[in-house]
Amino acid sequence: MKQRDVRRNLTVLTWVGALYGLAFGVYDLALPLHLRSRGFTGMTGSLVYAVPVLVCIVVRLWVGPMSDRLGRKLFYGLALLGSALSSLLTPFLPWVAGQVALRSLRDASVAVRDTLHSIVLYETAKRRFIGMLGRIWGVQILSQCLGFLIVGYGLTWLLPHAAGGGVEKEGYGPVLILSGVMLVGVTVLFSRGFKEHVPADGGSGDSSFLSDLFHLRLDSRLYVMMLSILIFNLGFAACHTYIMFVFWPDKFGVSRIGMGWIMFVHRLLFALPMLAVGRIVRGRLHRHRRLLMIVSLLLQSATIVAAGVIRELWLALGIWLLHDLLGAGFWFPIRSELLQRYCRGHARAADTSKALAVAQVGLLAGMLLAGWCYMVRTGDLVRSLFGMAAEARPVYGLAFVVGGIIMALSALPLLLLPVIDPEERGEATASGADA
Repeated sequence: MKQRDVRRNLTVLTWVGALYGLAFGVYDLALPLHLRSRGFTGMTGSLVYAVPVLVCIVVRLWVGPMSDRLGRKLFYGLALLGSALSSLLTPFLPWVAGQVALRSLRDASVAVRDTLHSIVLYETAKRRFIGMLGRIWGVQILSQCLGFLIVGYGLTWLLPHAAGGGVEKEGYGPVLILSGVMLVGVTVLFSRGFKEHVPADGGSGDSSFLSDLFHLRLDSRLYVMMLSILIFNLGFAACHTYIMFVFWPDKFGVSRIGMGWIMFVHRLLFALPMLAVGRIVRGRLHRHRRLLMIVSLLLQSATIVAAGVIRELWLALGIWLLHDLLGAGFWFPIRSELLQRYCRGHARAADTSKALAVAQVGLLAGMLLAGWCYMVRTGDLVRSLFGMAAEARPVYGLAFVVGGIIMALSALPLLLLPVIDPEERGEATASGADA
């Protein structure tokens, strides 16, 4: 690829990340509050988030090999368009089945876009990948912060009569439509601005599409990463999906504006280390980045568990907000780089999609686990086990505690990486895929 096209693509990806993040931030906070205002419970809300995971698994497995053959741009653009449609239509389908269908479209689109984004960036700027990923994701997350504030404050000027009566009675349709309109613009920007170079061999060599789809044939290191991500996803989904957004209003009575600010700071503290990670993870620290990934993962888990048991809002919130600053801001770009390193170059999207699709099973189980943790009967069971006074409400922090502990367990498989790859060998090859 020409250097001019490399610079153009990096600029386009940065702007796409910024605008996508803004729209995603609006949707990410507005949807759970919208569902809550429509009477969705912890379990029904979790189902809206959980069922689409099955769709994501199938779509990942299909899109990966296809993009190795047909190129990344087509599927990246369709993913952006799918995100736009799901957001535009959400206010008009208030039923559980309708929300499940739209969330399925949304999650599948996000899964495809996030997978291809890392692949496109790695193929464009391999030697600067960690730094560029951190920079572009940092910009995207900062924009996402602004999206949270639009939800927190934007209802009054978008639809003045929708903003009365507290979180439970407010309408979120206008900002969801705004998110969809922005995503349509992002789709146009990417389609017109991104220049793609499709390999002459079509990507995947002589193997058939069905063979690529149903046979793993992965590098041994990628199997380790896949197991770790599967366990992590189980814990992550238990404490970071629908439950994360309703925990603060339910336990502490946080308002809509308060939720906007909590999510703003939450994402801001993720963006800061991401913007600096390229300058931090270098030299000796880069050589030991696998250890850094494990340590930051454990720190994130500990802060989430602590937030789940603390009864004072400001103390619980302060500790919880550290989980990305000390954790995901470091392990996420490192894990992304290692994932691409452990994938075969001629089948990069297929390998990445297979690993992430298998690991995504953890999300499905974790979301159902989150709904179970938020049930009144589960709360009664926990209180009886610990000899606590009976109350007709959930133990709100249980999902945080359970999720954080499971996330910590995901570090165990990562300890195998220095054992099976002590010399940090290079990228996966076709001959080494079955190692």
